Amino acid sequence: MATIEYRPFEETFRRIIAGEKLDVYQVGLSQALERIALWLFRDLRPKHWYDGVSELGARKRKALQVEFDGEMWVGDSGWNQWLEPFRARAPDKTCTNQGLWIEMHIGEYDAEADLFDGYLKQ
Repeated sequence: MATIEYRPFEETFRRIIAGEKLDVYQVGLSQALERIALWLFRDLRPKHWYDGVSELGARKRKALQVEFDGEMWVGDSGWNQWLEPFRARAPDKTCTNQGLWIEMHIGEYDAEADLFDGYLKQ
C-alpha cells in the first residue's frame, strides 16, 4: 500500500503547473480538495461534509491554471453519503496581486474564493 505524502495544495498546484507527473492520490490532492470544499461551501451547504474525490483528474489547462474533475463524495448530518459530479479550476492570479483562486462546482452548487485570502491562512 502506498503512503500518502499529504502535500499542501499550493505545492501540488505548482508541481502540476511545472509539468510534473504526479499520483494525485499519493500527494493527498483528493483530501486537500475535500478540505477546500468544506471551507468554500460552509455557508452554502452547512450540514454537509466531503470525503474525497473519486476518479480525480488534474491537468494543466493554461500557463497558470489547473483543472480538476471527478466525483466528490458528499455526506449529510444523517450520515448518508453519495457521489456528486465535481469540477474545479484553479487560476494563479498572483502576478496581478489577486492570489490563487479556486472555482469549485459540486453537483448543482458553485463557489469560488481566493485561497490566499482565507483557506491557506488557516
